[in-house]
Amino acid sequence: MKLLCSQEQLNHMANHWPPSTLSGGLFDSSKFVSPLELISYCESTVPKEKIVQSNGREVWCYQLDEPVGFSGLVDKNEVVGLTIHSEIRNGHEVEFVYMNHLPVTHLFCLVLSNVNPNNAQVITAFPGKYAYPFPHQGLTSEEFSQAQKFWKNHLLVKKI
Repeated sequence: MKLLCSQEQLNHMANHWPPSTLSGGLFDSSKFVSPLELISYCESTVPKEKIVQSNGREVWCYQLDEPVGFSGLVDKNEVVGLTIHSEIRNGHEVEFVYMNHLPVTHLFCLVLSNVNPNNAQVITAFPGKYAYPFPHQGLTSEEFSQAQKFWKNHLLVKKI
């Protein structure tokens, strides 16, 4: 399948590569040098799991034998006592904590829209396990509820 990606989306995805200072996960640039290399990998590799969302969106989840980067997501129960901060991320206020290091991950997710048998549009990619989208008006009421519940119990991470 051909994966289509605008320059705007490539710039957005670059936030998950060093030297980004945003909260969230970072790809290891020795594994995937750039978003384009990651997209090329995904075009030729079957994902471990496909999660179907509303509005023609899918999340393709991959698991590799070697680390792909650093997860930028933690359960709130894992960081009790740390100060929770907030920042605007993709138009959404998100909560995060500072940590000395990000957990190494072998997982990453690719979020797609307009999926059809021939191609799909890349929205974003991030290292780590599947995370619900930030709650927004484009979700169904059930998805919105699930997203709210997920983000009530999870935080993004920013490396100190």
